[in-house]
Amino acid sequence: MIEDMTQGRAALLMNLHHSLSDGVGLVRMTEAMVERKREPGRDPGPLPPLAETAPMTHGERFVDALGHEWRRQLGRMQRSVRVARVNLLGLVRDPGAVVRETAESAASIGRMLRPVSEPLSPIMRGRSACGSIRPTCRPRSSAPRRSSPTGS
Repeated sequence: MIEDMTQGRAALLMNLHHSLSDGVGLVRMTEAMVERKREPGRDPGPLPPLAETAPMTHGERFVDALGHEWRRQLGRMQRSVRVARVNLLGLVRDPGAVVRETAESAASIGRMLRPVSEPLSPIMRGRSACGSIRPTCRPRSSAPRRSSPTGS
C-alpha cells in the first residue's frame, strides 16, 4: 500500500504471477478487494464466528488421505467401466468405425511422440534459438546529438 500521495490518495501495488489468473479473473479479483468510489459501499457487517476445529493427528491425516484416495480410485474405476461398456457396444454395432477411430488415435499419438527435427510451421523454419548478437560500432561524431534540457 502506497500512502501519503497527493490529495489524500493511496495506491495498491500488487505483483502477481500470470499463472494465478487470466486478465478477466484478475480484474474480478481486484474489484472484490477494492472500492471504485472514495466512499465505501454498504457495511457488510461483522464476520461470522469461526467454526470450532481441531488439528488432525498424523494418524487421522493418514486415514483421511487413504479414504480420499480410495474414493478417487473408485470413481476412476466406475468411469472406466462406463467407457468400456460404451466402447463394447460400439464395437458390436459398428466394428469398422471402432477400428478406424482406433487407427486415427494411434496415428495421432504417434505424431505427438515422434521426435521433431525441424519446426512443422513454415514460419518457424530457418529460425534458431541460438541467435547471435553483433554489436554496431559507430564513431561518436556520427551519434545523434541530444538537445539540452533548456531546449538549445
